[in-house]
Amino acid sequence: MNKLLPFILLIACVFFTTCKDRPRTNPFDPEFDPDAWDLIIFCEDVLYCVTVKTDGTGDYTSIQSAIDSVSSGGTIIVYDGTYKVNDLTIDNKTVTIRSANGKSSTIIDGESQNRIMTIKNNDSHTFTLDGFTITNGHALANSGYVISAKNGTNSFKNLILENSGQNTGNTLFRGNHRDSTIFEACIIRNNKSENGAGIGDATLINCLVYGNSGSNNTSPVYGSNVINSTIVNNGGGASNPWTTGGISHSYLVVNSIIRGNGGAGQIYNPYNTMTLSYSNTPGYSGNGIINADPLFVNESNHDYHLQDGSPCIAAGTTSYAPSTDLDGNPRPASSGTNPDMGAYEK
Repeated sequence: MNKLLPFILLIACVFFTTCKDRPRTNPFDPEFDPDAWDLIIFCEDVLYCVTVKTDGTGDYTSIQSAIDSVSSGGTIIVYDGTYKVNDLTIDNKTVTIRSANGKSSTIIDGESQNRIMTIKNNDSHTFTLDGFTITNGHALANSGYVISAKNGTNSFKNLILENSGQNTGNTLFRGNHRDSTIFEACIIRNNKSENGAGIGDATLINCLVYGNSGSNNTSPVYGSNVINSTIVNNGGGASNPWTTGGISHSYLVVNSIIRGNGGAGQIYNPYNTMTLSYSNTPGYSGNGIINADPLFVNESNHDYHLQDGSPCIAAGTTSYAPSTDLDGNPRPASSGTNPDMGAYEK
């Protein structure tokens, strides 16, 4: 069986990926590069995939070149490194872009002067971005953005979205609708805009939003559903009744912690579109809502896990709750109990 394994894997690669016909993807070559097996591991279930590596040993060294090359329906695997970009553009193509080793080692950097990404798909296409730190994006104008999904179905997972906007822009990370764009297990922190220093028109699941600020109206979560998320310690903005460092014009809000934000209030809900339940926030009551210190582990150092004895433990509802938390731990922590409020399960 061991002698047959290289042959079986090679056949699998031929059937499920193009493999680019490179000599190093041939396991019988004495100069075969073992790293090429990563292509098989990551790509065995997709029509076509390409790799991006900074050292030139992948298919491409730039993410945009990989986007332009990959077939619709394909996958781009990005290896460790910092990738400097200027408005990555996906145009009517179904594609998944994911890191090989996660957000801590794979950085997409706008160099504090460039937009990060524009997704210009029609409604028939699906886009996924998974496992990156997105940093130093520029919104370019007071009405501008850092990432925008125009149409289609969009999924942003396991991201850190930080240090972007550069004091301008209006809704820095834009979905196209709360029913077709998801931000899941994402940390949104330390972004600066004129308005909307965070996410808009999306559904947030297991997200942590903190340290964002807007010179006029921070509103780091706008026009969105909010599920098991923690939104704390964001700035407010100008002295207007609609300024908030919490959430604005939201819809479904459940199992979340929304506290300690600047502005006129934690929640701005002028048209009564919001359904709020099982959350920790001041100014509301009923439906499982509490107003109490969540007892974070170390709030001053931005550790928003829950301490023992937190009133948020097992205070949520199973309705809409995801099966894991921001760290990937099971939710609820103990079978048969209710989930915790916020992004982290104790």
